[in-house]
Amino acid sequence: MGVFDRDEFLRGVSKGLDKERWKEELVLDSKRVYEFTGIFARAAGCDYIDCATAREYWRLFSAYWTFPMVPKLLEWADKQPDNMKITKDAWNVTSAP
Repeated sequence: MGVFDRDEFLRGVSKGLDKERWKEELVLDSKRVYEFTGIFARAAGCDYIDCATAREYWRLFSAYWTFPMVPKLLEWADKQPDNMKITKDAWNVTSAP
């Protein structure tokens, strides 16, 4: 296996790292993960997520990413009954960074 010293490694990484593109990709990746979670969280055959489940996923997301609407959604969702339905479209609209 090849061996790189620290300076050689850092020079190579800095040449290949487009920081602006990387930041954009992180935003896109978080949005993709959020939208996938909306699909994953739905019960089989359902087009919605119950509010209790959505609340917990929103809490998880708020710990790692800053989706602008999540704090307001949590405040709103905490006042809703657990079995309230969050539609696929409503879930996806809330992911806009």
